[in-house]
Amino acid sequence: MLKPSMLIREPGATVGYCLRGEIGGMEQVYPLEPGVNQLGSLAKNDIALAANGVSRHHARLKVVDGRLEIEDLSSKNGTFVSGQRIDQVLINPGQAVRFGPVRLIFETFHRDDGELAIAFESAISEQTGTVPVMQSSAAGLGGTLVRQWLRMSERFHLRLFSKIDGDFGSAMGLLVEELHLEGAAILEIPEDKLPIILAASGEVVREATDELKRVWPAYLASGPRPGIVFQTDSETTPAMTLAALKIPGMDPLVLVLWGGFPGRVDSESLLRLLVTMLAPCRPRLEGLGEETRPKEFPGLIFPPGYVYAQSQAMAKIYRLMQTLAMGDLPVLIIGETGVGKEYLAQILHQSSPRRDGPYMAINCAAIPAELLEAELFGIGEGVATGVSAKEGRLQLASGGTILLDEIGDMSADLQAKLLRALQEKEVHPVGREPVAVDVRVLAATNQDLTKQIASGAFRSDLYYRLAGYSLEIPSLRERPKDIPALVEHFLRRCAKDLGRPIRGLTVRALRLLCDYPWPGNVRELSNEVHRAVYLCPENRTVESSILSPTLRAYEAPESANPGIGEAGAGEADESREMPAPVGLGLDSLNLEELENRAVEEALRRCRDNQVQAARLLGISRQSLRRRMERIGRLAPAASR
Repeated sequence: MLKPSMLIREPGATVGYCLRGEIGGMEQVYPLEPGVNQLGSLAKNDIALAANGVSRHHARLKVVDGRLEIEDLSSKNGTFVSGQRIDQVLINPGQAVRFGPVRLIFETFHRDDGELAIAFESAISEQTGTVPVMQSSAAGLGGTLVRQWLRMSERFHLRLFSKIDGDFGSAMGLLVEELHLEGAAILEIPEDKLPIILAASGEVVREATDELKRVWPAYLASGPRPGIVFQTDSETTPAMTLAALKIPGMDPLVLVLWGGFPGRVDSESLLRLLVTMLAPCRPRLEGLGEETRPKEFPGLIFPPGYVYAQSQAMAKIYRLMQTLAMGDLPVLIIGETGVGKEYLAQILHQSSPRRDGPYMAINCAAIPAELLEAELFGIGEGVATGVSAKEGRLQLASGGTILLDEIGDMSADLQAKLLRALQEKEVHPVGREPVAVDVRVLAATNQDLTKQIASGAFRSDLYYRLAGYSLEIPSLRERPKDIPALVEHFLRRCAKDLGRPIRGLTVRALRLLCDYPWPGNVRELSNEVHRAVYLCPENRTVESSILSPTLRAYEAPESANPGIGEAGAGEADESREMPAPVGLGLDSLNLEELENRAVEEALRRCRDNQVQAARLLGISRQSLRRRMERIGRLAPAASR
């Protein structure tokens, strides 16, 4: 859920201090209030650590001049810093302290990183309805295999009911991996129509789908009970196992597994369990791949994956596209790299009378000039030894639409041939007679073609043939109102693709994303969010510290961290070895804190393998060990 109102800046202090650590498998952040903070296991403490080994009144904490003063209150299991039990000590941001078994890190933090701007629901939804208990249908089925199936079924259920849109492809992938299958798919079989694949993983074998159509009549006649299981074996096709839900008034929903697997002959209970889990997911399954038809712009159809923009600038574009989609007028789409020109070309095609015809796109800059002619116009058989006849993209798009992307990079010779093809409505394949084509042409460029015309690099007659209307797409920095919706979409999509459940994104992280000018536009924003999700540990929140140094460096100086002293002179050489974020107004101690967190995360990802962690960080192992000493992960060399 997006909370855009959270982006309104409130007056007052924005930077504070906190203790951060993992409790019960979940990251927790405990803000430190001004004055004395009491820490212990009782709920009435300022910081309540409900963990075995933490005393009821364990320690007293106070921030003094940017450092944390810790006083142990005669706790049973002690308070430790750098492996040493302490009674009272001062520590710097980035250092760790252990209260009994609980290890926390003292950090500065931006208070806006303590509130969520985009909040995802719990990674796993509450189960609705009842799921049948799986029991072995054969006495000889091994207990180990049953336990393996039960664990797999639990993970299958969790993936189906992920609140990040329900990861159906990942659920199919789990079955393929765990059961050693060739492929798995969820199908819907409408009456008297071909099966519709709703989600799949692995190889979807054509012969197996033909076999499915052959056995389906017998399958339908097997009775009305839900979760029926049917298996086939053939010398010519992979073994196939089906489980179907037959619900009155609805098309059957079928789980299909290709390939044999251990225990297959006794797997009826397993398959019935898995397909029954799909029943509550049916509305989401049937919505997969659906196009969006915005009410505000009747007639426009947005393809799956496109994020409907909310800004006035894009509303103007959509209104123009309503008219442009109605006919065959050539359209030149102009905009910076990464602004989404190809998506808009798809919208024009899918919203037009040609939507049932083919849609082709070709990047004129990605194909060498000597090959682009054959790609566009085709080639005849026997033109050269070993060359087969090939239809060009203009032929393949006949009856539909073709997008000529990066048209400004087309060579002068090919421009002349394209102009002729558009004028005569026929193409001249290399070594063949002309072929008539009926195609609507869209073109896209990030260049100023009028300047290229003035310099002689682009033909003016081709420009006027392509630019029946010039549709200029505003850059992302001109429409910051669209950024929150794009960020939420990319967060959900990336979390699903990576199989990484996250809790959301903080106010400060979203504010930084909205303030950045995005020279790479939507594509750059997508890459940034993908990077942040990749770096965010599971079940945690994407905070501003996870964002790239480029974004953090763009932050205005007044929101940077005040009042932190300078680091010791001995840190200068080490900081050159580790790539570090460069920020306006970020002083060296705040930089040290970020480096410490990077070390912690690298060690966690590499399971404390120092060689791998050093390689991941891009520093030497000796530098890594010095940083581990500083944060208390390694005893000082003198004491070893």
